[in-house]
Amino acid sequence: MANRGITMAASATRRAPNAFNLIRQVEVLQRAGHGSVTQQFKDWENVSAVSRAFNIGRSEAAAASNLQSRVDPSVTTSLKAAVAMRGLRSFITHDLIAKGTFNDGFTSGQGATEPWTQELTNGLDHRLVELFVRRICADWDRTPKNMQKALGYKEALTVHIACGMYQHYLECLRKRCPATEYPAIASKLETMFMSGLMDPDLVSSAENNVPPGDVCSVSQFRIHINMFEARMASEAEERSREAAAKVDAATFEQIDAQLTADLELLRAKMPKPVSQAVATAQDMKYCKDRTGEQWVKGWMEENCNIAFIDDKGPVALSDFTKFISNRRYVICVIDATLWSGDTIPEALNKLGTLVSMSSCHLGVVQLPVLHASTSLGATLKHTRRIQDILLQADLDFSTSLTMTYTRDNALRSNSDKRPVTQSCALVTGGKASTSKWAESECFQGIFGPLPLIPVSEMQGYDPDNKPAPAQRENDEVVWLDLVPNQFMSGRARYAEYGRACVRRLLEGETRPKLSYYGMFRKDQKQVVANIEGEIFEHWDGLPTSPPKTRPRDPAPHLTAIAGLSLMSLDSVGQPGWPDHVLNKFKADSEHRRKLEKMKADFLQEFKVPAQAKASVSRGPVRVTGAPDFTVDSAEPLDVNRVVDLEKVAPPDSEKRLATITGRSGKASIVVDTEMNIFIGNEVSDSLELCGAELFGFNTGNFEVKLVDSDKRHTSGIAWRFVSDLELVAENKVLMPICSYLHRLASSKGLADVTIPEHVITPKMHAAVS
Repeated sequence: MANRGITMAASATRRAPNAFNLIRQVEVLQRAGHGSVTQQFKDWENVSAVSRAFNIGRSEAAAASNLQSRVDPSVTTSLKAAVAMRGLRSFITHDLIAKGTFNDGFTSGQGATEPWTQELTNGLDHRLVELFVRRICADWDRTPKNMQKALGYKEALTVHIACGMYQHYLECLRKRCPATEYPAIASKLETMFMSGLMDPDLVSSAENNVPPGDVCSVSQFRIHINMFEARMASEAEERSREAAAKVDAATFEQIDAQLTADLELLRAKMPKPVSQAVATAQDMKYCKDRTGEQWVKGWMEENCNIAFIDDKGPVALSDFTKFISNRRYVICVIDATLWSGDTIPEALNKLGTLVSMSSCHLGVVQLPVLHASTSLGATLKHTRRIQDILLQADLDFSTSLTMTYTRDNALRSNSDKRPVTQSCALVTGGKASTSKWAESECFQGIFGPLPLIPVSEMQGYDPDNKPAPAQRENDEVVWLDLVPNQFMSGRARYAEYGRACVRRLLEGETRPKLSYYGMFRKDQKQVVANIEGEIFEHWDGLPTSPPKTRPRDPAPHLTAIAGLSLMSLDSVGQPGWPDHVLNKFKADSEHRRKLEKMKADFLQEFKVPAQAKASVSRGPVRVTGAPDFTVDSAEPLDVNRVVDLEKVAPPDSEKRLATITGRSGKASIVVDTEMNIFIGNEVSDSLELCGAELFGFNTGNFEVKLVDSDKRHTSGIAWRFVSDLELVAENKVLMPICSYLHRLASSKGLADVTIPEHVITPKMHAAVS
C-alpha cells in the first residue's frame, strides 16, 4: 500500500525521488487517513529497510532516516522550507544529510579541530544547527545563479566549524561587552558572519588554538573590542581623574588647615629674632673663651716643634741643635719616595750634619721607587744622586733596610701598581758597627710588614720603637722629619711620620719619651694646620676640658613644639618646611603652586635658607641659629639649578692639550691649548650633572687652622663678612662659606678658622642667562 501510494504520488507530481519528497508523501498519506508516519513504516532508523521499503537509493534512504528519526523536527521544518524555496538539486546533497550534519550530537571537531569538540557539537538547544542552516541558505542566496551548486559534506564541514567558533566567540564577547552595547555589536557581527568574511579567521583559530581561544584573533571581533575597550578605558580614566581631583581637593584642604595651624603655633612659640641673635653671640663667645687654642699652642711647644726652612734658612738647623742639646737619641727621616727637586739634596746635607754629631743619631732615607709618574732611568738617577751626596759627606750608609708592606686586596684598585717593598739607607756618622742603633730592630735588614693602604686614606704608620738594651728609661728620642715628601698637592695627610708621632703622643706617655721636630718647606704650612686640628679634637674630647656647649636655659632653645602637625624644628631650633607635602600634587597643578607660594612666604618669614643645609655632624649643637641669607637681600647661587648651555664644537685633535673620556654618569672633558674647558656627553645615555668641583686633584677640601681671635670684633656673628656667599667645596660638595663656617661652629665649636687659598669662580658661556 505504501509503495503503491508513493509511486502514484511520484508519477502524479513528476518529481525525482528524494528524501524530502519521501517525507512529504508520507505526510500526505497521513493526512489521507493512512495512519501516522510510524504506523506507515516502523523501521525508520534502519537505512537498508527504508531503502527496500520505498525503493530508493541508499543515500536518499539514509537522508530520509536521519530527517525522520535523528534531526530535531524544528530543524527538519527549516530544511524543508529551504529546499522548497531553492530546490534540493542545487542546494544540498543527500550525502550531506546522510552523514548526519544536521543530527543532534553531530560534531565537526575532528582532526585538527578536535580540542573544540564541545563547541562544535550540535547541542540540545539546536542553536548551532539552526545557525548552520541559516548560514548555508545565506551562502546559496548570495551566489550567482549560474554558479550555484549543491553543498557537499566537505564544504559544509568548514562552514559548520565557522558557525561553532562564531557562536563561541560571540558568547565571549557578550561577557566582555557592556550589556547596553552588545545587541548592536552582535547584529553587526552577524551580518559580517553571514557574508562569510569571518570564515578564514574562525577556521584558523579552531585549527591553531585550544579552548577558550582568543576572541581578538578574529579581526572583526577585535575591531569592536578595541573600540569599546578604548572607550571604556577613556571613561574610566575620566572617572579616575574626577575622583583624583576630589581627593586632591580634600587633601589640599586638610594640608592647608594643618599648615595654617602650624604657622600660628610657630608665631606664638618661636623666640624673637633679637633673642636668637643674643643666644648665638653668647654661644660664639663661649666657644672662643674655652681656651682650646692656648692648650694646643702649649702642647705643640712641648711635644711638637715645627720650623720652616724657607723662612729661617740655616737658622732652622741651629735651632734644632739647641732643641736636642739635652736629648740623647735622634732619628732623622727623609722620605725621598717621590723626588722633590733640590729639596732632597738640601735635606741630605742637613741630615749629614746631624748624624755626624753623635753615634746616637741615626738617619733613615727612603729611596725613590718606580711609579706611574716617573721612569726607571729617573728612579736610578735620583737614587745615585742620594748615594753620591752621602759619599761626598763621608757618611756610612752600608747598612740597608728593606721595608715590606702588605696589601688589602679588598681595598686595592686595578690601577694600584705600587710595589710591596722599599729600600731604605741607614745613615751614620761613623762606621755602622759603632752606632748605638746597631742592635736595634731596624739594623736587622727587614722591617715590617707595614700596611699599604690606599693613597686617599693614607694616615701614616707608627711602628713600635723598641728600646735598645743599653738605653736608659729616662732617655728621650727626637724624631726629626726633614721636608716630609708629599704627593702633588702637599696635603698634610701625607706627612705620615709627623701624624704618627703626634697620635702616639696624644695616646699617652711613651717610653722612651718621644719628641717630634719637623722641618717643612714654606708651602707646607697647611701640615701644621692639620696637626693642630687633630690636637684640638683630642683636647675637645678630654674630660678635663670645659663643656662643649654653653650652660643655658633650655627654654629659649626649642627643639620641639607640642601640637605641630606637619612642620618641625631641627636640632638647632630652626623651623623646617615639610617638603613631602609638595610631592602629593603634580608639578603643574594649582594646589602645588599654592603650596609653593606658602613655602616661599614661610622661608621669608622665618629666615630659613631656601637651599638645602649642609649636613651637621652628630653631637651637641654648640652654636644656635643659622645663616641668614635675607640680611643682604641675596641668596647663594643655586648649584642644583638646570643650566641649558650653548652647544659648541669641541676643538680639533691638534689643539687639544688634554682629554678625559667620559663614561656612563661621567662627562667628557677637553682642555685646549688656550686653556678653554669643554664639557660634553659622549655616551648614548642622558647625563645630568649638578654643581661640584671639576678639577680638584685632592686639593679641594678645607684645611681647618686655629688662629688667634680677632680682638677688633668682639660681638656679632663671626661668619658674616663681605664674601660669605662665595662658594667653596667640601668633599666635592659646594656650599656658601657662611654655611660651612656655621657647620664648624655648631658641630666642632671652632669660632675662628682660616680657609687658605680656596677660591671658586663660577664661569659660564656669555649666552647663558
